[in-house]
Amino acid sequence: MILNGKGFLNMNDPKIDLIISHPIHLTYPLWMNFIHNNRERFNKVIVIFTFMNAGSGDYRKFVSDALSKDNVVCIDNDEVLAQDDWRNIAINKALKYSNSEWVWFTEQDFIPEGNFWVEIEDFMKRVDVFGYYQDARLHPCCIFIKRELLDKTSKNFGVVKDELDHFGKFQQELEKKDIMIGVIPSYLGEHMNGLSQNMYMLQLGQEPNYNPEDFKEYCKKCLELPIHPDFEKLFKAYV
Repeated sequence: MILNGKGFLNMNDPKIDLIISHPIHLTYPLWMNFIHNNRERFNKVIVIFTFMNAGSGDYRKFVSDALSKDNVVCIDNDEVLAQDDWRNIAINKALKYSNSEWVWFTEQDFIPEGNFWVEIEDFMKRVDVFGYYQDARLHPCCIFIKRELLDKTSKNFGVVKDELDHFGKFQQELEKKDIMIGVIPSYLGEHMNGLSQNMYMLQLGQEPNYNPEDFKEYCKKCLELPIHPDFEKLFKAYV
């Protein structure tokens, strides 16, 4: 079952913990600016660093220093063994730092738009879980869930090889429950698929190939903000 709605956000009583995984080899200036501008909306912002493509650089200090001004919790992921799923390990570790009524799982390539927060408040009054869908997938770029409901799942956020992507099993468990899953309308946010991969390709000296025109606009916007010199050089050369 699905539900859409309208409402308003009461920012006087933040009851959401934001949880996000962050590859150590990248920085996301627009997302960091979003956190700065919206920090009062959250009880905690929890960033967990993951060691993906770590040979391309380690920007943990730069990111942590910048986010510390907004009281953001930054932690390293645990060691991931061959049989483990890196994202499942990361999300479960981050959840140990969370104690709010709601959790927002999100990604740096999700950009809220329009009356996003207006409608989020109304969803929170009417359902216990809601998120942004891409086709039939409840996408981890934007999922809000009550901690009480989250704790009734197995908290398995990993992939099922050749069957399900990250958060796929989690979605299946929710769909088996007698609950409504709210659907955030697509006009309330943009998910920039391929953003991290495009930046990684720049680091490798290759040409980004996923929606390059949109990516160029993203780079231009990043250059208007405080940015690490490495990425300033990459983005200027690209645009």
